[in-house]
Formats: sequence, C-alpha cells, structure tokens
Amino acid sequence: MCETCGSMGMYTGSFSVVDESSNTLKADPINLVANPTTNPVTGSGATGGCGSNGGGCGCGAKQNITTQNSNTPVTDAVTEGNVQVIKSTYTSLLDISPNRFTVKVNQPVRFEIDAQDDGRGCMGSITLPNLTRKVEVFTKGETTVFEFTPTNIGTYNITCGMGVLRGQILVN
Repeated sequence: MCETCGSMGMYTGSFSVVDESSNTLKADPINLVANPTTNPVTGSGATGGCGSNGGGCGCGAKQNITTQNSNTPVTDAVTEGNVQVIKSTYTSLLDISPNRFTVKVNQPVRFEIDAQDDGRGCMGSITLPNLTRKVEVFTKGETTVFEFTPTNIGTYNITCGMGVLRGQILVN
C-alpha cells in the first residue's frame, strides 16, 4: 500500500480474534474500513486507490507530507495596489509552505506558489474548492497563480486535486 494514501482513508482491513489452540473465533470480526466509500474487498475507492493502480496521492513516490500540521502560523495577505497577495513555496518534501493565510472579504486575491520541485501524483496538484474551479500541477521553476475574489467570510480549504487538505485560507 502506498505510504501517502493514509490521509485519504484508503487503508482497509479487518481483525478476527481466534484462540491459539483451537483457532475458534473469540469475538465478532472488527472491520477497519477508514473510508466508507472504499471497497473493503479491493481496497480501492471510486477514484482508484494505490492497490488498484489508481496512482493517486503520489503512490510510489517517497513524500513526507506535512500539510495537515495545524500549528503553522497564519500569514496575512500583503496588499499590492487593490489586490491582496499571498505567497507560498512548493517542495515535494514539505508540500506548500506557508499553508495558512488570512485575506479580506470582497477584495481581489492573488495566490502565488513557487514550485521548487515537479509535482507527483495528486499531491503534485493543487486547487481551491469554493474559490476557483482551476486545478494546477506543479512544474519545477514555475509559479502557479490563482486569482479570485472571496465573497463570503469563512474558512476555505487548499487541497490536492483529489480533495486532501493541504492548507486553508481564512476570509475575514
């Protein structure tokens, strides 16, 4: 099983407790299906998991994904003219950093991400659900740019193309 798919809940399995001497069942099996949309027989979801050669989430790639770290400080947008600018850097080792931002409602935002590595698997792609429809793949040496104007106060996720949380944009 690929090491980076755990955050998507693609791990499946079950335990049956048996008596060593008689191999009789001591308790009902305990199902450990982390994601109810994951097929407990094949171990794959509707979008294809690691076990079904789906290739999502960087399957086969050595990645240390730290995006779920909620201890990252929130970075305020910098205003350039009438646009709020937030900037981040992408590496395959550290993902996007910084990954938490604050912007103001009803003011244009430009989110720039400097790719220092090529993206691999779904963690090599990025999108801002509920802010844009755009999905981008990181290419080393290029800057990915998202432009949007948030019209509602709230917290908006930064995710990979398959929806794994990578950061957040807080709109005040």
